[in-house]
Amino acid sequence: MDAINDKNVLPFRIDYCNTISARENIKEQKVQAINTHRALLDPNRIGRVVSYIIEHFDQKTARDSRYQHSGKRVIGFNSIFAVVQSIDAAKHYYEEFKKQQADTPKARRLKVGLIYSFAAKEDLPSGLLQDEGFETNQLDKSSRDFLERAIGDFNELFETVFSTENFENYYKNISDRLKNRDLDLVIMGNMFLTVVLMQPL
Repeated sequence: MDAINDKNVLPFRIDYCNTISARENIKEQKVQAINTHRALLDPNRIGRVVSYIIEHFDQKTARDSRYQHSGKRVIGFNSIFAVVQSIDAAKHYYEEFKKQQADTPKARRLKVGLIYSFAAKEDLPSGLLQDEGFETNQLDKSSRDFLERAIGDFNELFETVFSTENFENYYKNISDRLKNRDLDLVIMGNMFLTVVLMQPL
């Protein structure tokens, strides 16, 4: 928070929306038979989460508003949708954003990017974070093919020529486009959060 107060990084906000309503006075017990991963990836749940984000995005990010930061007029915020340690979830959410925005005029669509790596980051003894995994050949074929298609969408949007073969360049470009607010939302699986939030102005 000191970095935000010192105006070294842009302000940010975390928005948490609980998708499960529990009755009062119910004691929580872990039940082995419940498959949490499957429940979280339920298509109905994903559809409703994406619908909520699309409906409330302008309001939550002040997308059409200007605010003052370090003496400059800045238009709204963009957003990171973190699905840490779940490439499957990142893929499902990306597909759902495409599906729900298919009939929206291009000028009003959220510009959504996707990025994930082959391994989650872990804390190093020094307290630093290890380098991101840029070797996309370590992804399984399905995940790599999906990422290739998402990068193709990105290329079409921004007239670039990235692929999984030059993934590190795509990674850097998507970071720059977040910083410059060319992208509205980036779905992130397994990576990227620290790099973006600590990006200096």
